[in-house]
Amino acid sequence: VMSFWAKADGPDGVMRASCSRWASGQSDDFFYTPDITVAEDWTFYSYLFTAAPTSTGDHNIVLDFGSTTQTFYLDDLRVYEADLDCE
Repeated sequence: VMSFWAKADGPDGVMRASCSRWASGQSDDFFYTPDITVAEDWTFYSYLFTAAPTSTGDHNIVLDFGSTTQTFYLDDLRVYEADLDCE
């Protein structure tokens, strides 16, 4: 699970996140969120994803803000293993 609080300085703030690893000339991309339209007020965002094995055993969390010139604020970014054994 990746979760965070975010807000944008103005309208039309769009970002994406991914869990990936680029190694040995191979792209080990696994997960991209859909475009996230970030609100102008603090809003909580959370995404559940599965990170498959990579050629190096490492993973990167990447936040992509390149599709807009908007200013973003993030707080309390967390990446943690989900407890899927809930009863």
